[in-house]
Amino acid sequence: INGHGAIKASSVEQIVDKVLELPERQRLQILAPVIRKKKGQHKSIIEKVQKDGYVRVRVDGEVYDVTEVPDLSKSKQHNIDVVVDRIVIKEGIRSRLFDSIEAALRIAEGYVIIDTMDDSELLFSEHYACPVCGFTVPELEPRLFSFNAPFGSCSECDGLGIKLEVDVDLVVPDTSKTLREGALAPWNPISSNYYPNMLEQAMTAFGVDMDKPFEDLSEEDKNLILYGSDGKEFHFHYENEFGGVRDIDIPFEGVIGNIKRRYHETNSDYTRTQMRLYMNELTCGTCHGYRLNDQALSVRVGGEQGPHIGEISDQSIADHLALVSQLTLSENEAIIARPILKEIKDRLTFLNNVGLNYLTLS
Repeated sequence: INGHGAIKASSVEQIVDKVLELPERQRLQILAPVIRKKKGQHKSIIEKVQKDGYVRVRVDGEVYDVTEVPDLSKSKQHNIDVVVDRIVIKEGIRSRLFDSIEAALRIAEGYVIIDTMDDSELLFSEHYACPVCGFTVPELEPRLFSFNAPFGSCSECDGLGIKLEVDVDLVVPDTSKTLREGALAPWNPISSNYYPNMLEQAMTAFGVDMDKPFEDLSEEDKNLILYGSDGKEFHFHYENEFGGVRDIDIPFEGVIGNIKRRYHETNSDYTRTQMRLYMNELTCGTCHGYRLNDQALSVRVGGEQGPHIGEISDQSIADHLALVSQLTLSENEAIIARPILKEIKDRLTFLNNVGLNYLTLS
């Protein structure tokens, strides 16, 4: 499951079986999607299609003879599909259908579109991949679903489910204070007035009131203070106690970005320790605490609306047992899943019978 719906891998036989379920006398086109939402004129693609012996292509929804495709705009995104075959569903068509679908999959590197000529299309793929956005899922194997393996773990938090992040409540512990009164705890002067001076000059340049309680500032002003000016520059003049002068136009970094940068880039243990005071272990915003990567969490159990493995692991043993017992599977799926489901049910039933049904697998 991704933003574009279910992503399924299908063999040629499965695709053929699905197409043969269409009504008899149904007219259809078998298309190979060779270009998907890519800018350019794609002349080399058109030439290759012609060289391979195909006579029609569908360009941005319009079917053309391959020799009569109009010049395409370089700056616009285009879709190009090779018309591999045109078929009417009838008795004895299976062999031709098989060959045409196989050819389309080969041309489009694993994708085929079945256009039923009535404004509806069926999209099939040999891969677990979305042809629209390119999101791919590797071959489904056990290590994909393990947060202890690099193959399956969330790359943002390394499979921990939590990440060391700057905590706004620690940065602004007293929101009734103004910026001038020291609302930003990390930038209160200790041995230098560098950050207080920078803050005052930036706020003057961007029109933020230094004498207004932090809690009364607009959301826009708070975001500027915390997360920076998004590239907009201000003039910063600073002279340190040794006579060194800094006179420069720079973007305002924001206090949260400043803490992150100093924590990760400093060579000083003291600075790192000080910055750590304003950070907490928070739930990872990428995997939402499930510890697995997008590919693993895109696999659903029991249909498109079913839970992923992280959600299942967070269920109680009792709820998990009920879910497994109520799974609806096709005949082929049931044959494959039978020994797996038996093992899962046996183990969950044991935990349930010894009174541990309130626990979760996570």
